[in-house]
Amino acid sequence: MNTFLKICRRNTVVNFRFFTFFLSLSLFAMISHAQDTEVRRKKNAINTNLTLSATNEFNIGIERYFSPRKSIEINGGFVRANPFLSDLTKSWSNTQYFYESGYTFRLGLKFYKKRPEESKWQDYISPVLLYKYLFFDPQWFENPIENSDYSECIYQKRQRSKYGFEFLWGKVYSLNNSFDFELYYGVGIRAAMVERTDISKQDTCGVSPIRQLDFVDNSFYVRPSIHGGAKFRFNF
Repeated sequence: MNTFLKICRRNTVVNFRFFTFFLSLSLFAMISHAQDTEVRRKKNAINTNLTLSATNEFNIGIERYFSPRKSIEINGGFVRANPFLSDLTKSWSNTQYFYESGYTFRLGLKFYKKRPEESKWQDYISPVLLYKYLFFDPQWFENPIENSDYSECIYQKRQRSKYGFEFLWGKVYSLNNSFDFELYYGVGIRAAMVERTDISKQDTCGVSPIRQLDFVDNSFYVRPSIHGGAKFRFNF
């Protein structure tokens, strides 16, 4: 447990330094906006991420242009469990991702290329910071035993804090003066601090007696990530 707390403290310091660097970069970009000569009539946009909303996150963001080709976007959402997708993926994956609820926060800079004449598409790149908190309340999970015809059942709960950095490439299609459609893809890296509690267990689901476990596992890991999706935007 002491080791886990040391890891948490160390990563808090790293994330604070990274966040400070990101804000400094934002300030530099804002100061340099005077170099842009283009004129943007609308300086704000509200967006929703269609891909995330269709899976497990009610998502909304606001984008503020501080020059015609630079902006900052603050984005957040509420994650909800998705029973349909959890049942759909149960046969080919043991992930518990779609059982989780929580919330998420993103902060990103966007650097747009100059839009070609007579084109409705505009490209951009965007570094993004992310924080996500996920959890699921105590519930039973069936765990198939390899090379056997039975499964064990574990009654458990879990909570995770995820810190991430993403680098995105995107394209914005102007539908008209007020509405845009946006596509993006990218790569990133995520660090997670996880606390999982196995409360009780049946060695054979529906047959064996329930044994009390109260086993707590704290872990930390870093993994790469890939991203892609679509957004709908309203400019004002």
